[in-house]
Amino acid sequence: ADAQALLGRAARSPDATPDLELERLLAVLREGPPARALPGLDSLARAWSGARFMRAEALYFAGELDSAAVAYARAAQDAASDDAMTALDRAYQIEDDPGSPALRALGAVAYARWRGDAVRARALADSLWDALPRSSRSWAHAGLLASDVRADAGDWHAALVPLLAIADSLPDDRLAPLARERAGEACLALGDARAARGQFEECLARYPKAWNAAEVRRQLDPLRKARP
Repeated sequence: ADAQALLGRAARSPDATPDLELERLLAVLREGPPARALPGLDSLARAWSGARFMRAEALYFAGELDSAAVAYARAAQDAASDDAMTALDRAYQIEDDPGSPALRALGAVAYARWRGDAVRARALADSLWDALPRSSRSWAHAGLLASDVRADAGDWHAALVPLLAIADSLPDDRLAPLARERAGEACLALGDARAARGQFEECLARYPKAWNAAEVRRQLDPLRKARP
């Protein structure tokens, strides 16, 4: 409460910068529910492009998916932003399976993760991953998120499981190259350079023109040079 009061006073100061107001609104968003922060974020995003991504996130967390998709697409247009790729991924996620009830659950996981509630995020992600029909696009998105949540906890063995399941079960899906790349990264985190090299090489062999091919090559090259 004291921190919010200080942020509020700072945001109302004549010398206030937009990022101070954003910090105040993020405190409201973190406290929840997400809808409470939307009016302020709407206003700030109209005046300052730096708030566009977090406005999109708040819409996603609040379950306002159609509006979130539009907001993410707009945020992704700023190629210089560190959040541009995340915004594009979220927009694709919503467009991949419009109307799916799983999207709201994915938003709930993302919100818990953003708030730093690791226990809730993992419980929700694992439940969603287990409950969705296998080989559906929502199942793949849930698997990637479950892997991220497990990796956040340093549980790389568990993080690898959904990645391999997606890559092997949906080899022709748009998400398969990403799952294969992340599987290689998980193997690296486990200290298994040989397995990582195998995952990266499999990714390039199957998807030589994939959007992530350049990044996969970047990670593979030193592993090839280090091969005994």
